Amino acid sequence: MHISRQLISKWETGKSLPTTDQIILLSEIFDCSLDTLLKSDKKMEEKAKHEIDDKRTLKLIYKVGWGFIIPLLFILKFVLHLF
Repeated sequence: MHISRQLISKWETGKSLPTTDQIILLSEIFDCSLDTLLKSDKKMEEKAKHEIDDKRTLKLIYKVGWGFIIPLLFILKFVLHLF
């Protein structure tokens, strides 16, 4: 897993939190659900919620951004060909 004892110590003391990939791997190794790992720790539960919200926000920005950029490119192409 490439997880050192120092890293685990940081998790235990609250100085850092495991990544989503590490949590998933831990759940597979210990044969327990993600709920069990996440909901037993409020910090981890909040981190997971924020990661989901951040991904949704980025997807929305990406979709909205392209929704404006593509029509703008067509307009610019049309205007530049007129001159």
